[in-house]
Amino acid sequence: MTTPLLCLLGYSLLTLALAQVLVADRVSKVLTGSAQANSFRPHDPEARPFVQRLERAHANCLENLPLFIVVVGVDHVVGPVDPAGTLASIILAARVAQSTIHLVSIEETAVHLRFTAYLVQVLCLLGWMALLLSA
Repeated sequence: MTTPLLCLLGYSLLTLALAQVLVADRVSKVLTGSAQANSFRPHDPEARPFVQRLERAHANCLENLPLFIVVVGVDHVVGPVDPAGTLASIILAARVAQSTIHLVSIEETAVHLRFTAYLVQVLCLLGWMALLLSA
Protein backbone atom coordinates (compact mmCIF):
# COMPACT_ATOMS: atom_id res chain seq x y z
CA MET A 1 0.00 0.00 0.00
CA THR A 2 1.31 3.45 -0.87
CA THR A 3 2.00 6.18 1.68
CA PRO A 4 -0.83 8.38 0.34
CA LEU A 5 -3.31 5.51 0.75
CA LEU A 6 -2.04 4.83 4.28
CA CYS A 7 -2.40 8.52 5.10
CA LEU A 8 -5.93 8.50 3.71
CA LEU A 9 -6.74 5.61 6.03
CA GLY A 10 -5.17 7.55 8.90
CA TYR A 11 -7.23 10.63 8.09
CA SER A 12 -10.37 8.50 7.97
CA LEU A 13 -9.43 6.86 11.27
CA LEU A 14 -9.00 10.27 12.90
CA THR A 15 -12.42 11.34 11.62
CA LEU A 16 -13.98 8.14 12.93
CA ALA A 17 -12.20 8.45 16.28
CA LEU A 18 -13.53 11.98 16.79
CA ALA A 19 -17.03 10.75 16.01
CA GLN A 20 -16.67 7.87 18.46
CA VAL A 21 -15.60 10.18 21.29
CA LEU A 22 -18.74 12.22 20.61
CA VAL A 23 -20.85 9.05 20.54
CA ALA A 24 -19.29 7.84 23.80
CA ASP A 25 -20.12 11.16 25.46
CA ARG A 26 -23.73 10.95 24.34
CA VAL A 27 -24.14 7.26 25.21
CA SER A 28 -22.79 7.89 28.71
CA LYS A 29 -25.33 10.68 29.21
CA VAL A 30 -28.18 8.46 28.04
CA LEU A 31 -27.06 5.49 30.16
CA THR A 32 -26.68 7.63 33.29
CA GLY A 33 -30.09 9.20 32.71
CA SER A 34 -28.75 12.74 32.42
CA ALA A 35 -30.10 13.08 28.86
CA GLN A 36 -32.69 11.49 26.61
CA ALA A 37 -31.47 9.83 23.42
CA ASN A 38 -33.47 12.29 21.32
CA SER A 39 -32.35 15.41 23.19
CA PHE A 40 -29.04 16.07 21.41
CA ARG A 41 -29.06 18.97 18.99
CA PRO A 42 -26.38 19.61 16.41
CA HIS A 43 -24.15 22.53 17.36
CA ASP A 44 -25.90 22.82 20.71
CA PRO A 45 -24.88 26.15 22.32
CA GLU A 46 -25.64 24.62 25.73
CA ALA A 47 -23.25 21.68 25.27
CA ARG A 48 -20.03 21.62 27.27
CA PRO A 49 -17.26 23.64 25.59
CA PHE A 50 -15.21 20.47 24.97
CA VAL A 51 -18.15 18.83 23.20
CA GLN A 52 -18.65 21.94 21.07
CA ARG A 53 -14.97 21.86 20.08
CA LEU A 54 -15.19 18.10 19.44
CA GLU A 55 -18.16 18.61 17.12
CA ARG A 56 -16.26 21.32 15.20
CA ALA A 57 -13.09 19.23 14.96
CA HIS A 58 -15.13 16.33 13.58
CA ALA A 59 -16.99 18.60 11.16
CA ASN A 60 -13.68 20.09 9.97
CA CYS A 61 -12.41 16.60 9.19
CA LEU A 62 -15.60 15.75 7.30
CA GLU A 63 -15.44 19.01 5.33
CA ASN A 64 -11.91 18.39 4.11
CA LEU A 65 -11.78 14.60 3.81
CA PRO A 66 -13.41 14.60 0.32
CA LEU A 67 -10.64 16.83 -1.05
CA PHE A 68 -8.00 14.51 0.30
CA ILE A 69 -9.85 11.49 -1.12
CA VAL A 70 -9.95 13.05 -4.58
CA VAL A 71 -6.28 14.01 -4.63
CA VAL A 72 -5.12 10.64 -3.29
CA GLY A 73 -7.45 8.88 -5.72
CA VAL A 74 -6.21 10.79 -8.75
CA ASP A 75 -2.63 10.27 -7.63
CA HIS A 76 -3.29 6.53 -7.32
CA VAL A 77 -4.98 6.26 -10.73
CA VAL A 78 -2.58 8.51 -12.67
CA GLY A 79 0.49 7.14 -10.98
CA PRO A 80 2.10 8.76 -7.98
CA VAL A 81 3.88 12.05 -8.48
CA ASP A 82 7.30 12.24 -6.87
CA PRO A 83 6.53 13.93 -3.50
CA ALA A 84 3.06 12.36 -3.06
CA GLY A 85 4.03 10.36 0.01
CA THR A 86 5.65 13.35 1.66
CA LEU A 87 2.69 15.62 0.87
CA ALA A 88 0.20 13.05 2.17
CA SER A 89 2.21 12.62 5.37
CA ILE A 90 2.38 16.39 5.92
CA ILE A 91 -1.37 16.72 5.31
CA LEU A 92 -2.16 13.97 7.82
CA ALA A 93 0.22 15.39 10.43
CA ALA A 94 -1.25 18.88 9.98
CA ARG A 95 -4.79 17.47 10.25
CA VAL A 96 -3.93 15.65 13.49
CA ALA A 97 -2.35 18.85 14.82
CA GLN A 98 -5.36 20.94 13.82
CA SER A 99 -7.84 18.55 15.45
CA THR A 100 -5.75 18.23 18.60
CA ILE A 101 -5.40 21.98 18.97
CA HIS A 102 -9.13 22.35 18.36
CA LEU A 103 -9.87 19.96 21.23
CA VAL A 104 -7.41 21.53 23.63
CA SER A 105 -7.99 25.27 23.42
CA ILE A 106 -9.71 28.22 21.80
CA GLU A 107 -7.20 30.76 23.08
CA GLU A 108 -5.96 33.19 20.43
CA THR A 109 -2.56 31.53 20.06
CA ALA A 110 -4.22 28.14 19.66
CA VAL A 111 -6.55 29.52 17.00
CA HIS A 112 -3.54 30.91 15.09
CA LEU A 113 -1.76 27.56 15.33
CA ARG A 114 -4.90 25.73 14.22
CA PHE A 115 -5.25 28.01 11.21
CA THR A 116 -1.59 27.48 10.37
CA ALA A 117 -2.14 23.70 10.42
CA TYR A 118 -5.14 24.16 8.13
CA LEU A 119 -3.16 26.42 5.78
CA VAL A 120 -0.41 23.79 5.54
CA GLN A 121 -3.02 21.26 4.43
CA VAL A 122 -4.48 23.59 1.81
CA LEU A 123 -1.08 24.52 0.40
CA CYS A 124 -0.03 20.86 0.22
CA LEU A 125 -3.28 19.93 -1.53
CA LEU A 126 -2.94 22.79 -4.02
CA GLY A 127 0.68 21.92 -4.73
CA TRP A 128 -0.17 18.26 -5.15
CA MET A 129 -3.03 19.14 -7.51
CA ALA A 130 -0.69 21.31 -9.59
CA LEU A 131 1.80 18.44 -9.83
CA LEU A 132 -0.95 16.06 -10.90
CA LEU A 133 -2.24 18.47 -13.52
CA SER A 134 1.23 18.85 -14.98
CA ALA A 135 1.93 15.10 -14.97
